[in-house]
Amino acid sequence: VMGQDQGPRLETRQGNSPRAGASGEFEFLRYAIDVTGNLPRIGWKKMERAGLKQYLQFGSFAGAAKDRAGLVKLAMAHARREGWLTRQTSVTLIGDHPNDILAAKANSVRSVAVATGVVGAEELAAHKPDLLIPDLRAIGMDELIRS
Repeated sequence: VMGQDQGPRLETRQGNSPRAGASGEFEFLRYAIDVTGNLPRIGWKKMERAGLKQYLQFGSFAGAAKDRAGLVKLAMAHARREGWLTRQTSVTLIGDHPNDILAAKANSVRSVAVATGVVGAEELAAHKPDLLIPDLRAIGMDELIRS
């Protein structure tokens, strides 16, 4: 889940640059929250192996809510309490499953579906995400997190 300060997301922009810095970390990223159907230990391990754990401030995991939409709602509530998210913050949920698209719609946030998981692009498209991409390399970060 991602957020951007410049408009009506849970990862946010820091400054105006959506490009990777010299160290490889994304300069736009201020707050990112892992929302997953995995148990906490498994979810954090997956994020660590993907090289993303260092960017995540919070996780909303299986068991905390009855479905993915509930996990997103909990994550957004936590972000609001922490001051990471305001009513003006644009939120984007990035995922590879129809449940991610449905969760985004249930929480009135933008959905970006990535066809790199078990579910193919055709099935993801049937759920009408706001944006469907073959993988995260197919799009620039500015388009990925735009309002």
